[in-house]
Amino acid sequence: MASWTHAHSLLLAEAVLAAFGLSRAEPQLPSPPMSVPDVRGPANFSDCVWPTIGHGGSVNEPDNPIRCRPLMTSDIASADDGASRLSTYLSARPVTPFEFGATLSQCDGVTDISAAVQAAVSTGADVYFPRAPGVCVFGDVTITGRQSVYSHVAAVKVRPGSDRLFKLTGWTPSLRGLNIQDGGGATRQGTLTVAANGGATKLSVSAAVDGGVWKVGQRVAVRLDSGSWHTTWITAVSGSVAPYTLTLRDAMRTAAAVGARVWATFGLVHLIATKNADVRDLTITNSWGSISLDDPSGATGGVTQATIANIRDQGGYVFSLIKGRNASVNTIRDVTSFGGWAVALMATGDGSTTTFSLSDPVYLTREMSVKIGGVAKMAGTDYTIAADGLSITFATAPASGASISASFWTYGADGYVEDGRDTASNAATGGNFVINSNFLQYRRCGFLKGAQLYSINGQFDTCSEAALLADGTTQTGQIGGFLGWAPVSLRLTNNALGVRLVGPTINPTGAGYQVAGGAGSEIIADAGSVLMGVAFMRDGSYQAFGGTASPAIQATSSGQIKWGGGTLSYNGSDTLTFAGSGYVYGAMRATLQSGANQMACRATSGCSATGAFSFGTPPSGVLSYLPGDTTSGNVAAGQTRYLGPGGASASGGWIIPAACSVVDWSVQLAAAPGAAESYTYQLFYDGAAVGAPVTVSGTSSFVTGVQAATLSLFSTKTLSIRVIASASAVPGLQRYYIRIKC
Repeated sequence: MASWTHAHSLLLAEAVLAAFGLSRAEPQLPSPPMSVPDVRGPANFSDCVWPTIGHGGSVNEPDNPIRCRPLMTSDIASADDGASRLSTYLSARPVTPFEFGATLSQCDGVTDISAAVQAAVSTGADVYFPRAPGVCVFGDVTITGRQSVYSHVAAVKVRPGSDRLFKLTGWTPSLRGLNIQDGGGATRQGTLTVAANGGATKLSVSAAVDGGVWKVGQRVAVRLDSGSWHTTWITAVSGSVAPYTLTLRDAMRTAAAVGARVWATFGLVHLIATKNADVRDLTITNSWGSISLDDPSGATGGVTQATIANIRDQGGYVFSLIKGRNASVNTIRDVTSFGGWAVALMATGDGSTTTFSLSDPVYLTREMSVKIGGVAKMAGTDYTIAADGLSITFATAPASGASISASFWTYGADGYVEDGRDTASNAATGGNFVINSNFLQYRRCGFLKGAQLYSINGQFDTCSEAALLADGTTQTGQIGGFLGWAPVSLRLTNNALGVRLVGPTINPTGAGYQVAGGAGSEIIADAGSVLMGVAFMRDGSYQAFGGTASPAIQATSSGQIKWGGGTLSYNGSDTLTFAGSGYVYGAMRATLQSGANQMACRATSGCSATGAFSFGTPPSGVLSYLPGDTTSGNVAAGQTRYLGPGGASASGGWIIPAACSVVDWSVQLAAAPGAAESYTYQLFYDGAAVGAPVTVSGTSSFVTGVQAATLSLFSTKTLSIRVIASASAVPGLQRYYIRIKC
């Protein structure tokens, strides 16, 4: 059967239109080629639908070739009827900006073709971007409902001073297939003209360097003195000339000095007052803020049932993807985003200066290259980086006149953001899905602020503050995937509730990689925060968390809270409460899983770095264990140490929650103290020795000291075990417990 091409269709159609005294402007560039099979199709040409993406498609079969037979003489029943059919058919074809005044030569990365792009979009027809030789520059184009703007990786760039590249609104707008370059054109960039203290809700800022305007509803990022970023929404702007006053929805976390950077953006692609929007197959580079689903007022229904899919994003200075206010029941899937930007610094030595400031913080030593006089230097040997990543100190001052170069990667503020509270009532909106999406190289790879989520599943990895920060989050739903390679894998703060883990792998930064030094922490929870669910921890174990209310973390039933090489931290006077067979344990898992209630702390850095640890009130009449080990550091020869939280002081240890009594206590050694050597143990209560000491000595490879004790305990008093190692005792791991009944 013969093949009928699109070119043949146009030629015949134009001839017929001319016969009826009709005409249409010929575009500078032909429409996308398409081969149309010569098969029977719809009853008339008004049913022939030009593809909304690709080179084929129909209303019911978007991924298949369009099914439309060629034009035949028999289809033209009368002059008026034929003209109507053909006009309808031709008006359904997509248009291009090059039919409205733009030329291909203007796609030079500089010339603004916004008027032509908006004129094409304003026709209501779908708009196709052909693959021009260069980069097409435009901005502030609005895509309304039932309309698609699409391409096959045409390169476009946002016009400097724009509020956005595209705004999607109305019913079923679509954006697909573009290669978008940012460069900050849709981001206001200024500085603080007055220092802002922690807790401040107003900022005094300069004019934006690109001449753009600070506006209500923009997402703002303020560079803090610590090197981090404070991010929130702008709720008001005042001032007719610079300096302008910006009012923030959330108060400043910490201080920022005069001259600190202030950036604000709606994002390149902004969904607002829309339903069933579809954004997919985009590549975004050098992005300052990529995609936002945010409708501050929500008066027209907010952003709902949108799909964001197959996005490749690099940059994310302020954010990569944000689910903002009045946005619910949206799906975000197959997004991969790398944040941050490269920094290159040059300096000259003077023979005496050893410390040089860095304009942006560096997080991982492996991401930094340093040279003096063209010779590469080694981190830890030739230079060190400050814990905040903002300065470099050389072991020896570079010689006078020597060239100093440093290049490294610094991270963007936020990767995926869920910040859906409205400005009036602080009510959150949610019910969104994040599926198979990855956010890497941000300060906070995932930031949940007052969030309500049905599901997050992805990779939040290589993050300089937290892999996932839940700040005041409520009804979060479930979190899976991978949380790690960060100083804190999961951070819960400001009464974060409802955070439920559904089997993510939690793996913080290993020791020796951060510029700050040690290994990262797996979980840190502030007072009032609650964690639930199950997770794979760094040591490969599968752990459960449970609870629905204060205190900070509550384990119920068989709930467990587990930490490996990192520290599970509790701030302030947080407590843990356990019921049923719930327990927290450390490295003693193999020997201490019997008993109704079990809790473990490492001797010097487990439940508390210093002082005592409150373990809550065990059920009446049930034997409970206060166990731990010295994994954080073996007991050395000649050392005196107290086993339990706060291992440097006799007054440290566990805080007794209620009237209880000691049943017995035990210490197990991984290695014997050696011939003629010993370890001597003594129970301490409220800072004073009680009972008789127990001495373990000899060459046995496994020895145990047990002392039964009848000792009544009172609420708020402390309990610990003192160990004294003889002068040449073999250092080794010590496992211990005190068993009590309340």
